[in-house]
Amino acid sequence: MYRYRFLEDRRRAENIPESWMPRLSELEQAGRMDLATAIQRFGGTQVLCTKAGLIPFREWNYVEGMYELLLKMKEYLDEYHDGDYRTFPIASHLKERGKERLYFLIQYYGGVKFLAARLDMECRGTKNMRQRNTSQLLSADMNWGPFGLEFGIELYSICREQQLRKKPPLLVPEIRIPTRRELSVYGERGERVTTKILEYGGYENVARRLGLGFTYGLF
Repeated sequence: MYRYRFLEDRRRAENIPESWMPRLSELEQAGRMDLATAIQRFGGTQVLCTKAGLIPFREWNYVEGMYELLLKMKEYLDEYHDGDYRTFPIASHLKERGKERLYFLIQYYGGVKFLAARLDMECRGTKNMRQRNTSQLLSADMNWGPFGLEFGIELYSICREQQLRKKPPLLVPEIRIPTRRELSVYGERGERVTTKILEYGGYENVARRLGLGFTYGLF
């Protein structure tokens, strides 16, 4: 269909999966006011996502942003923390060192304390911060458990590779965590990720932590 040709062109030019719904502003910037107007006339992006089997911008942007956050976090820790992935960066240092994008992503996804607990990392310069964070999160029913930064990056990478291979319309338009069977096709890489998923609380817990879909009965 006509609208899918735009998505195909975008994938080739920008490496964005075809099943990811663009914002109207993106269509307008690309000179496709005809598509933007047609979508509005049809009922809006949400209606089109449902009818055309596309993943809404809000969903894929959340996952893509988390993936970017982890990548930039690793890059920063490699540069300034000698590859210590257990220690969360100090927010003020990020701005001083010109890491505005990483600073923004941390604030957008909940702030230092929340993300440190979510990623199982320690906050530097705050005595017993890990213990206090754990206590606070337990009381709020948000105890995430153990996790690894490199594992999160690897899993997001596999999810994105899967998304790039999919063609709309999707029967279930969501970005979900890969099943054990799907991971098995990645050989040792998939086995490593599967082992970590089980170590970090199982598929549902890891999916919830990373903002991925989870479907009961598939696992």
